[in-house]
This record gives sequence, structure tokens and C-alpha cells, in this order.
Amino acid sequence: MAGTFSIQAFRTKYAPPRKSVRPARPDETVSLTNAGLRRLGRAPATGIQLGSPPRSRSEFTNRYLWVIDDSGIPYVREIPIPALHGRLPKHTNLTAGGVAYVGGELWFSDYSCLFVSGGSGRYPPRNAEHLDDAVQVFAFYGYGVTSLGWDIDNDAAQRVFATS
Repeated sequence: MAGTFSIQAFRTKYAPPRKSVRPARPDETVSLTNAGLRRLGRAPATGIQLGSPPRSRSEFTNRYLWVIDDSGIPYVREIPIPALHGRLPKHTNLTAGGVAYVGGELWFSDYSCLFVSGGSGRYPPRNAEHLDDAVQVFAFYGYGVTSLGWDIDNDAAQRVFATS
């Protein structure tokens, strides 16, 4: 990835942002502004937990949820959050039930490199190009990015890291 796709260009291409494709319960729209929500800035990241993407659907370590919305790239570690009564956050918690251009999961392999998936049941990428463009936005912020890719057979974002 050349990393030349800015967040502004991404928003313009995929406007308007859309509502969650899945209905959310009231606790899934609680804003996490004061409960661990962060905004991705230029690499390197600070104060994050390092991890790696799952190689099976049952793995779950240091995963973060992210969306691209009009505020930037908010993200939060997927752990039980007191403001959600100990429940795990959902992508709709990142937007307080509002709109986003796309969402997914990410893992920081170090402070300047990350793995990105389009694994969101609420703001999934529409197609492989949508995911690829989102990955370029992360690269624009100076991160080395590895995408989990697109599952052609299921026409959806890959949720596990497949090695060849």
C-alpha cells in the first residue's frame, strides 16, 4: 500500500456515512468518550497493548475495535468496560449509535505496525475495495499495515489471519 489515501479522500469517496446495519440495544449505543475511547493519530501509537490477529475464530487477544467516522478513527480495546456494566464494547459504542463510513478490528504488532480487518457486524466494508481504501488510510497515518483481506467465497472481510 502506498499510503496515499487520506481520511478526507476516503470520506468523500464513501459519503454519506451510514447507520449501523444491525439494530443496537441501548447499552450498545453508550458513548465511550470517557471510558477508554481513543483516536488514532500518526504512528507510533502509545499506551496500547500489543497483539496479533487470530488464526482461528476462537482466539481473542488484545483486539481493538475501530471505525472511520467524521471525528477520525476512534478505537477501543475489546475488553469488559465498567461504563457498559462489564460488557464488551461494540462498534456502535464508538459512534454512540451514530453513523460511520466503515469499521473493523485491529491488532498492534508493535507501536508502528498493525493488522487490520473489516470485521464489523455494524459498519462492515461494502466490498474489497472499500476495505483496501480503509487500509490505505491507516498507512497514510504512517503505520505499516497488513490487511486480513477479503474472503471472495463469502463476499465479506476476513476475520482470521490466513497464512499461505
